[in-house]
Amino acid sequence: MVLSAAMALEFFPLEFHSGYQSQQERQLKLPPPVQLFGIEEYLAQLLQVLALPRPIWLASIEGLAGIGKTALAGHLLRQKALADQFYQMGWVSAKPHAFFPRSGLRQKLSPSLSPETLIDTLLEQFDQPFVLTRPAQEKRVILTQLLKSKPYLVVIDNLETWLDYQALLPLLRELANPSKFLLTSRHSLQAYSDIFCCPLSPLNQVTSIQFIRAEAWRHKISQLAGAAEAKLNQIYETVGGYPLALKLVIGQTAVQPLSFVLERLKRMQPKNIADNYTYIYWQSWQSLSEIGRQTLLAMPLADGGSIDQLLALTELEPDQLKPVLELLSLLSLVQIQGEPEAGRYSIHPLTEIFLLHEAIQR
Repeated sequence: MVLSAAMALEFFPLEFHSGYQSQQERQLKLPPPVQLFGIEEYLAQLLQVLALPRPIWLASIEGLAGIGKTALAGHLLRQKALADQFYQMGWVSAKPHAFFPRSGLRQKLSPSLSPETLIDTLLEQFDQPFVLTRPAQEKRVILTQLLKSKPYLVVIDNLETWLDYQALLPLLRELANPSKFLLTSRHSLQAYSDIFCCPLSPLNQVTSIQFIRAEAWRHKISQLAGAAEAKLNQIYETVGGYPLALKLVIGQTAVQPLSFVLERLKRMQPKNIADNYTYIYWQSWQSLSEIGRQTLLAMPLADGGSIDQLLALTELEPDQLKPVLELLSLLSLVQIQGEPEAGRYSIHPLTEIFLLHEAIQR
């Protein structure tokens, strides 16, 4: 079954509906909460698929890079209507690249998320750490019994290769019912009749303009918030309706004149979305100081870390690091979950890919 709808995302902090959800937020290390608008029907159908005890045990949110798949999955887990239907929720993120400080980037030749790693992660999240030292088959049986005893909901984020699906789908089918799994991926699973697929489309022109203005007002970028619609159309016509790409360009107008940013966009020959992202990221990178670049390059090692971890990784003083993180957040290069002093700092997978494949190679 396929659901097609356009999605508009605004990246604003949300209040959590209960103390339980706040606990979930900390335990699962969910992506920063977001506000979605204009997708009521889309959400209603997806919530129905996940919340009702019907024989659709696997679902997939699909779409191109930077379109908001992870943000939507995080938004769904924060819905009270969904939380009330499941005994517990889990969140596991696949990491397609390995980074080692002394040897750099290594492409993994095995699945980004192995069945063994998934089983161990879920057992730990579901309060079963005492069984982690047992044999692999025994752990698999324990997790299967757990997920068969009560309905759990598990998000597996960032599955990007067919190797991942081939490794995990047999296990997920074994674990499902009454528990459910929600996957996010750039690749479609519509070939599988037992998976409910939700393909996401870029924002249309009208929604993109609304998105640009909303983000500009939130960041107090008056030159963009009050710009003529024709200038905002220039951004949309070059970048397209990809929320992350729009946010990156919006961030650039916070540190550069709008006319300068628009002129640089004219030089970008629209190609595929991957090439466009690379170009946009390079423009943001070039606006950073050496300390800013040093801090951003440390982010793949932080992996949702605290400010204390970033201080240790960057070897900066607190009065040096704080303004740098504020700027990186303004440029949409770093995401902050919670208050700056006590929050967690992370980066989008596309930002990590740019750093490890582009910036660190130069």
